[in-house]
Amino acid sequence: MKRLTAVFGLVLLAATAGAGMALADNGGKQRPSTTKAYQYVVKGLCNGPEGSPLAQATYKTLTNIVNANDAPTLVRITSAAPGEVPGSSEFVLDPFGVTATACTTEPDPLPFEEGAAIITSCRRPLAVTVAYTVEKGNGSVSIDVEQIAGRKIRLSASACATSD
Repeated sequence: MKRLTAVFGLVLLAATAGAGMALADNGGKQRPSTTKAYQYVVKGLCNGPEGSPLAQATYKTLTNIVNANDAPTLVRITSAAPGEVPGSSEFVLDPFGVTATACTTEPDPLPFEEGAAIITSCRRPLAVTVAYTVEKGNGSVSIDVEQIAGRKIRLSASACATSD
């Protein structure tokens, strides 16, 4: 299942979002210095060999992430499969920039894997769209496309320090 973490190429933020919050002086009172952020949760499925809990087929997940804002935003992605330590990555997505993550079958087909990715953006919302495809042994292919709704959260200001 370690490959799923690499497949999503994704940032450990959800579990550490409250850690390391800076304190700001607020009239003699100490309180956390926070900033708004947006969080999106994506389910990932990759391949389905014989004996998997799903129907015998090849499963693939493609996640598109779009920054439809006129300023760059820091994006953190955390991904993990059940029983694994989360893997993570962080990058700045340019204004009107697009990136994607996907399952891959090269060089060798992956065993059936499932997991989740938590995508977090600092200060600005993203457009996150996921395409799930299933190819059955008879050659038929089905696709389901979902727009992932984000939720507003608060992060420490230092967690978003490299974002505009």
